[in-house]
Amino acid sequence: MSRSTKHLLRLLIFGAGWALSLWVPSSARAEIPASELNATRWVSQGAWLRTKLELMGVSLSYPAYRVVVGLDDRSRVHFEFLVHAPIAEHLRESGRDETAKIFRYHAEGIQNRVADLLREEFADLWALYDDRQDFAGVFYVPGGEFDSAPRKIAEWTDKRIVWPDK
Repeated sequence: MSRSTKHLLRLLIFGAGWALSLWVPSSARAEIPASELNATRWVSQGAWLRTKLELMGVSLSYPAYRVVVGLDDRSRVHFEFLVHAPIAEHLRESGRDETAKIFRYHAEGIQNRVADLLREEFADLWALYDDRQDFAGVFYVPGGEFDSAPRKIAEWTDKRIVWPDK
């Protein structure tokens, strides 16, 4: 390699390094200041309840099914239970009675968790809560095709499983 080529190569490397140093920040903050985390924020009771219900749904979800819990348009606690394909196939093979037992088990479990949440963290709402009127849900299985919407196969209302009319 000639002397002028080496010199040109050094200039290019130096220039690239200098340009990169302008582009990359010299210091980066990697943590949120404690003062920001300690700041007070006011949240409505409804927004806080929605957040707690959403987190509950995440904590109740497993690889075999996903649970979404929230408030519906009538301000009732409402869940959606989305069964994944292998479990849906098992339920289909098990028949309606066994499926009803499984769905009842899950609906009652969600209902109990909601009752505990309201009793422990939302005492004023707990006093008004009627789990027959204020709690409902829907059970879904995958649609027929890969990109199909989930198909509703049962509802939980008034503390019981309701099958759709065929």
